[in-house]
Amino acid sequence: FITAIVKYPQLIEGDLQILSNQAFGRCGRTKLVFADNQGGELVVACQWETVTGNDVERIATLKSASLSSEHDKSRLMVVAETIDPAIRQLLDRDDISWREIPRDELCHFLDEKGDLYLSDFISAKNGLNPPPSYLPER
Repeated sequence: FITAIVKYPQLIEGDLQILSNQAFGRCGRTKLVFADNQGGELVVACQWETVTGNDVERIATLKSASLSSEHDKSRLMVVAETIDPAIRQLLDRDDISWREIPRDELCHFLDEKGDLYLSDFISAKNGLNPPPSYLPER
């Protein structure tokens, strides 16, 4: 899941360039930081499983850290396969973007890109355990 987002950031928003990829928090969730086409940063909190009320504190902490960074144009987005409807309302209220990427939509996208290995991996039951992180060559 994370590999697909790093490799194809247009899954979440157009014209993004990866700046960093790191694990954060007690559960080792992934935080991606992209440069957007407006000169800002998009901080993306990613998790494959459904985002629920249990994740709210982690998201609030990440928002606080993102907005207090030295980059004044930082935005936060939560990306997951599904996001609980109550959490979507909370995110909207707090001006946090969100994007759901259902497994079938992701696999269809990857198939269209010809990335059959990654599509097969994600569509398999073990797709919950992503392959090693992909960072484009510079």
